[in-house]
Amino acid sequence: MKRENWPTGPNSEDKDFNDLFTIGGESLLNTYLATIEKKDIEPSLAVFIEEIRITRNRIMHGVAHKTLTPEFVIKSILQTFKFFLGQDSWRNTTRDLLINNPIFGIFNEDYEEALFIEKLDYTENLVGKGFLNQQFSIDIKSRRYFCPWCFESLGQEGYDLDSPWAFLIPQKEENTEEIICLNCQRTNKVERVNCIEKDCKGNVINENNNDEKICLTCNSEQE
Repeated sequence: MKRENWPTGPNSEDKDFNDLFTIGGESLLNTYLATIEKKDIEPSLAVFIEEIRITRNRIMHGVAHKTLTPEFVIKSILQTFKFFLGQDSWRNTTRDLLINNPIFGIFNEDYEEALFIEKLDYTENLVGKGFLNQQFSIDIKSRRYFCPWCFESLGQEGYDLDSPWAFLIPQKEENTEEIICLNCQRTNKVERVNCIEKDCKGNVINENNNDEKICLTCNSEQE
């Protein structure tokens, strides 16, 4: 099919991909804009696509003068998810890939699912909290709490949870009595009571399956 006959309007008929010509990377953005109904594309998307195109060409066809760092790769992946699939898509997609893997659960299903927290920790340490915050509908710069489910699931295999990834919801209301974990996506009811530990200023308490009340700020048991 000649390029002038490509379907470029929102009401055009679909064409078989194998009938299309391959085009150069510099034309990708123009072609993309011509084949979608939505036209209000962020200017930052054009800058992003151009940066990726140039980086790809340097790798494939030339000698790169810049080092390709893990930070650049991870940031590019996160931005791709956000631009085309929206907030939360990176986390949801990667978690689904984990759970749908044929070998998932062979060792310990709860433990394996909760261990996804290592990916969140690694990504945040690499790209920074501010950049990672753009990827989620939850404000991860707000106060964090330990997730009871992740704590118990990781503890089954002797893993000490030291990364709080749970947040009060709704975040902007006072005396909220529920948290959601960004790692496991589970919600838990909490009591808004001051922790008994002198050095802890937390006031988010959860009662676990053993009828023990735990401070989700410092993970201490409330007697």
